[in-house]
Order: sequence, then structure tokens, then C-alpha cells
Amino acid sequence: MRTASRLALLVVAAGLLHCSPAADGTASAEDALAQELRASAPGMTVYVRAQASTSRGSVTLYGRASKNLRAVSASTFEGSAGVITMTGPRRFELRAQSEAELARLLSGAPIELTLEASVGQIQSYVARVRLEAGYQSFSGSRSIFVQTAIAPVSVDGQLALRSRFRAPADASGASVSTPERGPVAPIAISRGEYRFDLSPSELVSAADAASDRVTFLASGTKHATIALTFAGVELSTADRPFPALECADATRSCLAGATNDLASCGTYAQVASCARVSPTACDPNLESALADCVYTTIEGFRSDPDRGPIHAVEALELCTREGDLYGPMFDGLCDFAPQAPYCACRGEETCLEDFVVQHLLSCGEQARPRFDCALGLSYRDIRSPLRTLVVSERRTLRVSDVRDSLEGAQVLAAVRQSRRDVQTIEEAFASVDRGQVERIDFWEGTNGVPYTSFEFGAGDNSYGAVLAFGTSELRARIRDSDLYDASPEANIGCRIPLGPRWNRCSDPAECATGHTCEGRVWQSDEESGESWVTAPGKCVARGEGADPREGNTCNAALPCPLGSALMCSALASGEDGLCRPTWMFGTFSLGEPLEIPAFGLAQHPVVVSGLATVPEAGHFEGYVSFSDFTRLRLSMANPQYNTTITFFDGPALGRAGVTALLGATSGELRVSLPFRVPGDESVNGQWLLVVDTRAGRSSSSRVPSYIVGGPSITLSSRYD
Repeated sequence: MRTASRLALLVVAAGLLHCSPAADGTASAEDALAQELRASAPGMTVYVRAQASTSRGSVTLYGRASKNLRAVSASTFEGSAGVITMTGPRRFELRAQSEAELARLLSGAPIELTLEASVGQIQSYVARVRLEAGYQSFSGSRSIFVQTAIAPVSVDGQLALRSRFRAPADASGASVSTPERGPVAPIAISRGEYRFDLSPSELVSAADAASDRVTFLASGTKHATIALTFAGVELSTADRPFPALECADATRSCLAGATNDLASCGTYAQVASCARVSPTACDPNLESALADCVYTTIEGFRSDPDRGPIHAVEALELCTREGDLYGPMFDGLCDFAPQAPYCACRGEETCLEDFVVQHLLSCGEQARPRFDCALGLSYRDIRSPLRTLVVSERRTLRVSDVRDSLEGAQVLAAVRQSRRDVQTIEEAFASVDRGQVERIDFWEGTNGVPYTSFEFGAGDNSYGAVLAFGTSELRARIRDSDLYDASPEANIGCRIPLGPRWNRCSDPAECATGHTCEGRVWQSDEESGESWVTAPGKCVARGEGADPREGNTCNAALPCPLGSALMCSALASGEDGLCRPTWMFGTFSLGEPLEIPAFGLAQHPVVVSGLATVPEAGHFEGYVSFSDFTRLRLSMANPQYNTTITFFDGPALGRAGVTALLGATSGELRVSLPFRVPGDESVNGQWLLVVDTRAGRSSSSRVPSYIVGGPSITLSSRYD
């Protein structure tokens, strides 16, 4: 049984809260926010209201139920719709902030809320709502007519939120201004007819604006505010799910002759539902070869300290665009399976080009969802993070270390990825290798979202889960070290696409409007006076991490609020630091394996870029294999004046000191140690890991000498 309410509920910006009632007597923004949508099913009533958050361009849906809830999740047909927070036994909030989450909310697709009640004969329900964007509170010239509805359309496969307006036919110099983008020239559809598109984050920023409005200029000026409205809410028991969004015949026919702009074929959701119909399957041999190319390319970059790790989707792009990668792939495929359709022309001049255009690029697009993962491909990418991930805290947990009921629920959610039958925390820890679970809190910079991972061994295989920070809501699964998505199908790849932030940049013009290019490394020629960038910086939004708590004292007992994009500059436990924006932190790979000389000195470079101006603290991480750690010194040299600071001094520690610090004096040992930094020298540039084994006598031990395990340094920074 389902019921539906069609009462429009405004999701309005804070600026609208201060507007006076409309001249025609319509309700004020405060009245709209007080309204609730309501729907009922047997044994349950659900209520929702919403408002656009004024904090960091997010949208929040507020809901409550008529009985206590055990869990709530939210999704559209494309994936998670945001982070759910339980604010009471019957109340919850859905907050969407990343570009992907905002796109899913605004795509025109229904948003499904899965509600699990803790009492009652029926406990599983599904609610469905749909969010729409439009203009209201118009003022200014009557010669400009703005279409109220903002349409979600598909352009180049991405969501664009399209506005239309009319102006006098003889108007010239038409423009539109939004708080984030400033004035832009709209596209003329016909004489006096215009359109312009906003991205999801741009639209939400415009709706968030406390005083600025969208301004239309065309021989007159008109102002309007953007509102987000719910068209209705429906509720059903889980055994009677809502019908899935299907590809309509009219949309399918339209797409057959369409170009990159698919607005005429329907909403973004309607178009995407047709795009989800499986294309011609990629040849299995080609699919496997392409995946091998991606993994090989990733490892090649990771082992090269001059280039550093790249994301899998970047490697995929190289494998489908670079001839020195797809050429050998083609030859290998045709040597292995000459009967493949793309090999019939082998030897002809255009055969390789035909292979790329007709087969490889299509397979690459089909593989993109697997490889476009902001978290990386495996747990290693979190533990030894990519350049766009920064770790806030690491803890190794035993059952006695669980702090509260939330952390207990998180551990259970992770362990159930391999043992679905566990019911208690004690059972969870008893079922994992060594009775311990590794917790990592980290910030994903491209979307600006925090996460927590819980990983453990199960029969010497790596399992666990990545959860939305501060919740037990699943975002990705860890299975045999690889990342899988959170869907019931558990597809390989986390399916959390890279966002628009923290892109590499060599020039500020390469960054989006409202961003700066931070932390470039320069080299100059004194004779010519010329200078050039040798390592790219990072595109950072102005005001990113701006929070009243920035600069507050922090330590292990007084952490910074990771959810507000702040982390503690102290990278060693037991030390005090200051809360800094997450972009001022970075982890940088040294490549592997690194040489340890039997007797001598070795220097291993690592290029640091994208940070502020001077370092605050440093930390080294890696697995070191050596025959006698009492002969080993490890130091870091700063790029500016080569200031060298030793952070592991085996000869000074002696056997007792080394054993106390590392647990042994020989073998392959994990070395995870902080190092002091010169706080008035440059943080960006080439640092050196100095490995010194000149103390004592070289032994003839068969213990190999190397540093592996994704050796890296993590640095916090600040402005000088």
C-alpha cells in the first residue's frame, strides 16, 4: 500500500530566510521550511522536510518516522545520495556535499530512503522523494522573463542544470551572474531566447548565497533566488519496491540521432537510464589486457619518485590514448588470439587506428566506472595514500580499545564483509587474524569528503569496509585487498568518482573559478632570469578549510574536526599542534624498493608539492629490511638548505633501544616514526631520505637490504 503527498516543500538558502513575504501573499521561506511532507504505509508514517545548508555548499534533507529506526540509507539508481546521520531514535538527516552526491540529488531521479525500524511486525520500508530546482522571488525588469523550472539535462555525459530566459529581441550584451561564477555569457537559442548551464555545486552555491542572487542582464536587470523543492513523498513496505527507472522508447529513439547535448531527449535521469542499458560487450581478452595495462601503468608511476602515484582513471586514459601503451597491447592480443575481429586487418596501415577507434575507446568507457575511484583501487591506496588522500588518524584496535557504541557498530559493519554471522564485538574480534582491526580516518580531497576505513586479516587475506566518517554507513568494501562498491552486487571498484578539487596545476589559469594554485615547485636560470615549474601545485578553493577552529591547539585527546576539513599539524602522538586545513597536508611516495647499502650512504629523493610554504611536522612510513638496525641511521634533508635531521639513530639507540622501538634488531620491520622539520625553510621541493650504514662493521648476513611497503613521508605545513 502506498500513499503520496504532493505538497511542495522548499529547500531554500539562508538568504531566503530573511526575505519578506511575496507580494502575491505566498508563504514566506520560514513558513515553507516549517512544512513537512507525509506518507504512510502499514505500521509506519514518514515525514520529510529539507533546507539547503549554508555550510560548504551542501544540501540536507531532514526526516522523521512514527517509530524508532535502527538504520537509514539513501540512494538513487546511480549510487549513494549522501551521508545519513541519526539525530534521534526516530529522526535522521541526509547530507549531500560531494559533486557526485549533489548530482544524484539534482538529476531528476527518485531518491530512495531505506528505513529499518527497530520495532513492529513490519520493520523494512522504502520511501521515495524527488528534488527539483527552480527560481523564485523575482524582482527587476518585466522585459526579461525567466523560466521558473531549472532542467536537469545531460551534456557530454555529465549533469548540467539548465536555465532559460527571454529578453527583448533587440537586446545586446546579455549576461547572467551567479555568486560563484560571476558574469557569464549565455548561449543564444534564437533571437531574444537564451540558456545557460550550472554544475550541481554551482547551483547549490547559488542557492546557499545569503544575500547574492542570480542576476539576468539584457537591456534591463532581473534578480531571482534559487529554491530546491520536493515534488512529493511516497512510502512502501520493502516487499513491494517501487519500479526501477527504465529507458523509455521515446528517449531511446531520440538518443540514436543525438549529439553531445541531450536536453531534447529528456531529463538527465531519463537519458542515464538508457545509457545504463549494456552496450556491446567488450571482448574479454581486450578487457583483461586493458586492466593489465592500467595496473602496470599505476605500478610504474608508483615506483618512480619523480612522478609519484596516479589514479587508476588517469592510467586508463593513458592506456587508451598513448600509442606506446596501446600499441604493444594490440600486438600482444593479436599474437594470442589472431582470430579476434580487430586482428583481421593486421598489417594494414590503418589497422591500429581502427582498433583504437572501434574497440579500445569503447572498452575504456565501459571500464571507467571500475577505475574511476577517488579512494584508489585497493586498501594499499588508503594505507599508503594517493596524493589526494590525507590520513588524519591511524589506530590498531583490539576489543578493549573500542571507544563507544558507534565504533563498535563500525567494527561490526566491517567484519561482516567476511563474516556475516557475527553479532557482538567480542565475536567480531575473535574472528579476525591476531584479534585486531586497523582503523584509518582520512580526507578525500577531490570531493572534499571524510571517511573511516576498518581493515583486518581473515585467513591472511585483507578484508574490511570504508564508511562515511562518523557513521556506520557503508561506502566501499575491502575484499582480498581490492576495493568494491557498496551496492548489493559488490561490483569491483569503489564507484566513487573523482571530484573537481585538488587537481594538479602549473598555472592558476588551469584551476576553476574561485580556486588558487598552491605549492608549485619552481626552478630558475640566474643568467637568463627565466623560471619554470618543475613540479605542479594543487588547485585549492579559496576559503577551503576556513573555520573558526582553524589555528586552535590540538592533540590526540583534543582532535580537530575532520568533518570541517581540519587536521592537527602534530603528526606524532603525544605532541601538540594546531588545526590546519586538510589541503596543507600531503603524503608523498618515495618509490620502491629503495636501496640500503651494506656499508655506505644512499640518498633517495622525493618531490613534495601542493602544500603551503613551510613545514610544521613530518612522519616516515615504510618496511625496512636490514641485518643489523644498530648500524642504521635514517635522516631527512630539507629541499631549501639541505638541513638534515636524523629520526632513527640505531648506533645511538643500541640493541636495547632498537628492540624497544621496533621490536627486533634485524629482519623486515615496520618503521613508522615522526621526524622534526626546519620550520622556516621551504616545504615544497625535493626532499632526501638519507640512509647511512657506515657505523660498525658490515656483516655477511643473508638478510636482504631494502625499504618497501610503499615508503612515504607525510608533511603538515603552514603559511610562513
